[in-house]
Amino acid sequence: MKIADFKNHMSDQLVFSTQDIANLCGEIPYRQLHRWQISGDLVNIRRNFYCIRPARLDTYTAMSIANIIYSPSYVSGMSVLKIHNLIPEEIFSITSVTSRLTAHFSTDIGNFQYQKINPNLYWGYDLIKFKNNIILIAQLEKAILDFLYLNTYLKSELDFESLRIDADEFNQRINLKKLQNYCHKFDNKALQIRLNTFIKTISQC
Repeated sequence: MKIADFKNHMSDQLVFSTQDIANLCGEIPYRQLHRWQISGDLVNIRRNFYCIRPARLDTYTAMSIANIIYSPSYVSGMSVLKIHNLIPEEIFSITSVTSRLTAHFSTDIGNFQYQKINPNLYWGYDLIKFKNNIILIAQLEKAILDFLYLNTYLKSELDFESLRIDADEFNQRINLKKLQNYCHKFDNKALQIRLNTFIKTISQC
C-alpha cells in the first residue's frame, strides 16, 4: 500500500493501533511501517500505537493523543494551568493523571507524562469534544489539587513563589469555594495545609 492511500484510510483517526493497521491491510506490514517512520510520514508514539505526523501539533490534538495512548487518564497539572494562562513558562509535555502506573512517553511529536493517582481521586474532569474524539481534561481547581497532591515537595511560600502563578488570572478564574470543597474530598490534611500556603502566597503577590 502506498503512503498516500494509507493516510487517506487513517485520516479520521488521530491515533491508530497495530490492530487497526492489520484490519486495514490484512496483516501488519512491519517493513512498510518502518520505512514510513524513516521517511517522516509516520510516528511511533508508543508500542503498538502510531499517528500520521501532523504538520503542526496544536494543544488540543496533543491532549487528545495523550488520552488515547494511555487510558484511563485525563489531562491535568501544569498543562491545564498553562491553558488557563496561570503560568508563563512553555510546557513541553502534556501532563496527565491516571489510575494506572506512572508512565512517560517521549516521541518525535512531543512528550506525554502520566502520574498515578488513587482511583478514588479520579474525578473532577470535563469532557470536551474535539474532532472525532472526546478530550478528558481536569477542571482548573482539580488540576491545581492534583498538582499539589502529586508534588509533595512543594510546601513553603518560597516553593510556591517559584511557580510564578499569575495572581490576576488566578483571582479571575479560580472559584475558591469550589477549590476548598474539592480539597476536602481528598481528605488529606497535608494537602490542605499546602493548599492554604499556596493560596496565601498568591494573595501576597
